[in-house]
Amino acid sequence: MNTILSIDTSFNICSISLLKNNNINTIYKKTKNNHAKFILFMINKILLKNNLKINKLNVIAINIGPGNFTSLRIGINVSQGLSLALGIPIVVMSSMLIIAEKVYKKYQKKKILVLIRAKIDKFYFASYVLDKYKKISLLGNEVIISFKELSNALSLYDNSWVAAGNGWKTFFTILKDFNLNKKINFKKINVYLPSSKNMIHIALNLFKLGKLLLPENIIPNYLFTNITYVK
Repeated sequence: MNTILSIDTSFNICSISLLKNNNINTIYKKTKNNHAKFILFMINKILLKNNLKINKLNVIAINIGPGNFTSLRIGINVSQGLSLALGIPIVVMSSMLIIAEKVYKKYQKKKILVLIRAKIDKFYFASYVLDKYKKISLLGNEVIISFKELSNALSLYDNSWVAAGNGWKTFFTILKDFNLNKKINFKKINVYLPSSKNMIHIALNLFKLGKLLLPENIIPNYLFTNITYVK
């Protein structure tokens, strides 16, 4: 049986999950910018709860972003430290892939537009589809985009797509506040941010495919440039 520890510190919630004997256990805490204060305690707590020694982990999964600058770095640093000290391999994944995966698993939606708030006038944006292998896959790139750019880009998508992520509320608020007459018919799904629980399935697939990384090769992705994430 595979045992997987997944870590998400991309936003203001520190989330830790453990897969053991095909069961997923999750603990989380709203931390604002205090992830470093809680993360090691939370990892130890979930291991003790499941009577598992840390050196028995098969893989550590880490969300590399996009997300908050400092909190992402904390989660990555912890996963790197554990990997180096104990020889545990690492798999990485995107915040937006995690959101899209949850939408598919929970709502069986196959075409998903993910939007996350970034800077004041920017958003993280990506589109995901269910591919021929029945996996959620990135269509194009994940990008950082302005309101105007996003508004123009949405004309490429019809109402067969659904919208997820915490950025849509902001986007539609701007449309309303500025009385912008733009018809958008996407169904909004109540999945706003990534979580460690929804990383487990992705991590298991990456592990089985051998898509492992050395700890020194892991860096946070803040989407300063357009980069296609591992799928």
